[in-house]
Amino acid sequence: MLMRSDRQHFLEQKFAAAVIQRRFRATLLMKKQVAWYQQQRHAAIIIQNKFRATMLMKSERQHFMQQKFAAVVIQGRFRATLLTKKQVGWYQQQRHAAVTIQQKFRATMLMRSERQHFLQQRFAIVVIQRRFQATLLMQKQVEWYQQKRHAAIIIQNKFRATMLMRSDRQHFLEQKFAATVIQRIFRATLCMKKQAAWYQQQRHATVIIRNKFRATMLMRSERQHFLQQKFAATIIQKRFRATLLTKKLVEWYQQQRHAAVTIQQKFRATILMRSERQHFLETKQAVTLMQRRFRATKLMKKQAQWYQMQRSAAVIIQVKFRAMILMRSERENFLKMKSAAITIQNKFRARILGQTERRYFLEKKSAAFVIQQWFRACLQKKEKEQFILLNLQRKEHRKRTAAAIRIQVRM
Repeated sequence: MLMRSDRQHFLEQKFAAAVIQRRFRATLLMKKQVAWYQQQRHAAIIIQNKFRATMLMKSERQHFMQQKFAAVVIQGRFRATLLTKKQVGWYQQQRHAAVTIQQKFRATMLMRSERQHFLQQRFAIVVIQRRFQATLLMQKQVEWYQQKRHAAIIIQNKFRATMLMRSDRQHFLEQKFAATVIQRIFRATLCMKKQAAWYQQQRHATVIIRNKFRATMLMRSERQHFLQQKFAATIIQKRFRATLLTKKLVEWYQQQRHAAVTIQQKFRATILMRSERQHFLETKQAVTLMQRRFRATKLMKKQAQWYQMQRSAAVIIQVKFRAMILMRSERENFLKMKSAAITIQNKFRARILGQTERRYFLEKKSAAFVIQQWFRACLQKKEKEQFILLNLQRKEHRKRTAAAIRIQVRM
């Protein structure tokens, strides 16, 4: 019974987890669909704005070209009727002067662009040369460091050999001095014993023989004990001196190693600083060049706009002067006819453009409504499917729960 109840509880939890996962996935899918719809809607709006702007630009340009063409035709016709051969020659001179100024200006701009290109190539060559020289200097620094390191190792080995030789010589001199002292003491002892033995031999031969035998045996035992103590003292001295020398050498090695590590860190930090500074200078130079190029472009655009304004002003002054000299009598009639023609053209074009834009707007609006209806229908369909599936799952869960309860009640 306990196992069945646990299994039933597990199945209920599993079914609930499956329902939660489906709900969560449906929510994520709904969010993705909404985001996709927003993207599509935004893209459609951008395309609509772009298309309308393009159409408006085309219509305005067409209108401008028509007005320009009409004005040019009227001006040409009127000037062809009134202008004399002298004025035609003056116009040719002015046109030749304008062409000469344009050619001079274009040549100047071409010279500036060529000089800018030359300066860029020159800067690139200088950067490459600096990079190559820095590489050569780095190689020389590495070779110098390897030589210094090898020299330091040789000096360390020589110094250690010298210190070891000095310690061994000092130890040898100490042993030699100790052996000399022992020999002197031993010889003095022998001499004293000989004198005492001679004195005792003269006094008591038998006692002397006995004492001689005992002294000989005692001397041998004492000598053996002395030699053992001497050997032990020598070993202790050697061990103590070796320990002191080892500590000194370890301390010296730690100092030398710390010094070498410090030098290496300083050298590596210097190399890294140089490389980072070189990279910073290159980046700064590139940014400076980009800024100069951008400022030069802006200045060029300003100069071109100023030239266009000056040219337009010169053309307007010429037209105004010619109109004042050549069209005083006909100006009022011409302006009336031109104003009437422009008014009629603007009215007609505005009506045609309004109708076109209205049709285009209605088509796009209808298409947007269709898309929105389709998308809403898809969302409603998905929501209905999810709702039906959830209801079915709930009914199935209720059936299973009721069946489990009935089974538990029967048991």
